[in-house]
Amino acid sequence: MRLALRLATQDRATRLAGLLVALGCSVPLLGEPASVEARQRTAIIGAALLAAVSGACVLARGAPLWSARRAAGPWLAPGIGRLAAVALIAGLAALAEAAVLFGGSPARAAAVAASALLGAGALGAATMPLGAVLGSSGAAGVGAVAALGGSIPPSAIATLLAPWPLVRTPVVLVWNVLPLPWRAQAMLTGNAASHGVWLCLWWAAGVLLAGWVAHRVDAPDGDR
Repeated sequence: MRLALRLATQDRATRLAGLLVALGCSVPLLGEPASVEARQRTAIIGAALLAAVSGACVLARGAPLWSARRAAGPWLAPGIGRLAAVALIAGLAALAEAAVLFGGSPARAAAVAASALLGAGALGAATMPLGAVLGSSGAAGVGAVAALGGSIPPSAIATLLAPWPLVRTPVVLVWNVLPLPWRAQAMLTGNAASHGVWLCLWWAAGVLLAGWVAHRVDAPDGDR
């Protein structure tokens, strides 16, 4: 976990994402007061962006992947340790954003921070194995697009693609399956249990996939 924290905090993409999150968090505080929904969306997207980008570098090709492959312990250990580091980074960001945006309502701030952490961790878990396949930059790009564009709910996607039904059905299906920020937002408006369970499944899937790719992707025959 300590190695993963060092990898993430020293990565330039993670630092840039952190700067963008800080700037995005300050926008709703400027000018006219933003709505509760807008502030919730800002906190959730910010945490998701940071988790997606940091998750992309902790198991990337090169030294991160090599160190995970050589780590002692069960094959799940690399995924658990790396995801713990990503969750810590995202959790701190979620707490900071919620405190700034909902400082006058501790209960609301806690609910937003919890939803943001659950959603961000799921997206970070999805980008971890991508880092081993696409490389840090490629996985970070995919994760950033998912974090920034994934706040759109599936119903809006279905309406947007209504003229193209052959495209709409698979896209909406993928939108419902992936751990995108819209699901964390939906947890705050109702049916939190089903959304929470689905995001937790992505945490588990990320750990399993990360452990698998750590020992399979580009491994010499003797290491497989």
